[in-house]
Amino acid sequence: MDHHEAFAVINAGIAEATKLGVPMSIAVVDARTDLVAQVRMDGAYRLTVDIARGKALVSTIFLRSSGAVADDNSVTRRLNALNQDQLVFEKGAVPIFADGAPAGAVGVSGGTPEMDEQVAEAAAAVKKGTDE
Repeated sequence: MDHHEAFAVINAGIAEATKLGVPMSIAVVDARTDLVAQVRMDGAYRLTVDIARGKALVSTIFLRSSGAVADDNSVTRRLNALNQDQLVFEKGAVPIFADGAPAGAVGVSGGTPEMDEQVAEAAAAVKKGTDE
């Protein structure tokens, strides 16, 4: 995923967060888990920056939503035992695919878990629309 695609994902996320009236941080990572782009909307707490990226990392590594991974206790117990402090096991990130292959993920933080997931899904939908 290049930075142009990442910015399109972020802009879609900003639009959805704005509809909800909640300032959020949105992070986009590529399939190698490298950060491609990130934004902290005006008014979003500083801590949301790291949380958004941590959720995106989880979604990229496991190729499913961070909420689904969080619900899988066998995974989270093993990783917590390894003290993987960069990973965040909460709702709010979804993987992004391009031509059926993993392209990365978008992670969101700043609202309730359900709001974060809603914004992540709206943001990722922009990328899905470019592959069809």
